Amino acid sequence: MLESLGDRAPGLVVTDYRLSKGLTGPQLVAALRHRYGTALPALMLTGDTHPDTLALAKAANITVVHKPVHPARLRRAIEQATGRVLAEG
Repeated sequence: MLESLGDRAPGLVVTDYRLSKGLTGPQLVAALRHRYGTALPALMLTGDTHPDTLALAKAANITVVHKPVHPARLRRAIEQATGRVLAEG
């Protein structure tokens, strides 16, 4: 899967906690950061509020947004994760 991404690093990784084939969002983020660098910002959208899940995300420096997410909250989370203010649009 990572091979199809090419050499250009994404500006932001947006993932869920539970992915296919038993993979988790933090595992995916770790693989992408290994490939593109540890500064790669990441955002995890999840309905999982278990303390262990939140601790994993915090330890991996992944911004967590709980589902369902309002567009304004998603916008703030993206700005927080990337350190950039998004243009109104």
